[in-house]
Amino acid sequence: MQNLLWNPIEHTDDENLKWCWLRSVEWGRWPIFLSRPIAPVLLLILPWYVVIVGFFVLDIFWALIFRYQFVSVNAAFLGSMFGLLRWITWPAATIFLFLAGANSRILDCCILACDDLYNWGNPDDRNWANSG
Repeated sequence: MQNLLWNPIEHTDDENLKWCWLRSVEWGRWPIFLSRPIAPVLLLILPWYVVIVGFFVLDIFWALIFRYQFVSVNAAFLGSMFGLLRWITWPAATIFLFLAGANSRILDCCILACDDLYNWGNPDDRNWANSG
């Protein structure tokens, strides 16, 4: 576990500042952040509006109960690693829906990818593989 953790001694002040900012943004909206790899799988079995409302309610619950009561740098870091699974789950869900003949549901998964693809091409985040 120790090898996975961010070591601030190995990085510049600017890199440490950006890493802390990214983890704090992720922690503030952790359920929404974690929804990125989970939502495509849920879209295979649930309508899009149920998935969106479910994560919205979970995010409000998170904000009211946990956000400022409990902070875990390890969980935030592992959440950023978990967030990278979105690059596996949304293409897999889209391919599954295509092969299953559910062409009207493919758009649901493709819309999830639009934000990720846009941000992937953002030059500010290109060098931050674990930025989520």
